[in-house]
Amino acid sequence: MIEDIDWGEQDFNAEPNDPIETEAREFLRDFFDRNPQRVYFSRQLEVQNEQRYFHWITNRAVRDLEAEGAILTERRKLDSGGTVKLVWHRKFRYYKREATKVIDLVNQYSDPNIGAALGLRYLGVRPVIAARMLPKTWINDLIVAGGFALVFKYQLYPWSHRELARTVSRELGLPVDSPRSLSDGTIGRFLRWHEEL
Repeated sequence: MIEDIDWGEQDFNAEPNDPIETEAREFLRDFFDRNPQRVYFSRQLEVQNEQRYFHWITNRAVRDLEAEGAILTERRKLDSGGTVKLVWHRKFRYYKREATKVIDLVNQYSDPNIGAALGLRYLGVRPVIAARMLPKTWINDLIVAGGFALVFKYQLYPWSHRELARTVSRELGLPVDSPRSLSDGTIGRFLRWHEEL
């Protein structure tokens, strides 16, 4: 499911301390000034600029420009249930038709049938996901696609971060661990799946 992410709260009245954030904001300001009759979505801008800036830097720049009033935004719901944050230059008064085109295209490419046809089977690749937790429906989708989900229950930290893992577990009550190696049972689950191929 597509879902735009806001990368945390920020005081928009404070000048960013990071010169890269300032650079990203000015880069996007120029970008919107050069493209005043287009509608984009936040994740699109993050991906388009990921060679230049980390996603959260671009996201902060978008939020800064929104707070300044340089760009306008609107959240729209997708057919998949996710939401997309649309963004456009403040001078683009009649944005709705362009926004609908963007949403229609995102709905098309985020359809589960498209994801299934992107070539994993053609390439002979089976999806294998290792995660702390996954929704059961996703696990089922992986199995149906010939893949495997290795659910750990715990978020695993590197051994070098074992003290942090202990503190997070103790103080915050979160399911984290820092084992030297994976247990035989965990490895065995993966091996049994692999041997059945």
